[in-house]
Amino acid sequence: MKSAFGGLDVEIASVIGNHDTLRSLIKRFDIPFVLVSHEGLSREEHDNRMADEIDRYQPDYVVWRNICAC
Repeated sequence: MKSAFGGLDVEIASVIGNHDTLRSLIKRFDIPFVLVSHEGLSREEHDNRMADEIDRYQPDYVVWRNICAC
């Protein structure tokens, strides 16, 4: 949100996640949201799909937040 109000000098290319909970918030800032569900996938398959989506946007940097409820 800071980037939308001038607090960060960045352009957010997209938000990619495996849960849909942030979609409505992200859309308010006109940032693409991509859902890559983990359901029925191995960790490797999910990581590969996430990497494919990241590559599609060709960002300079990636901020990856991994929360495991293990």
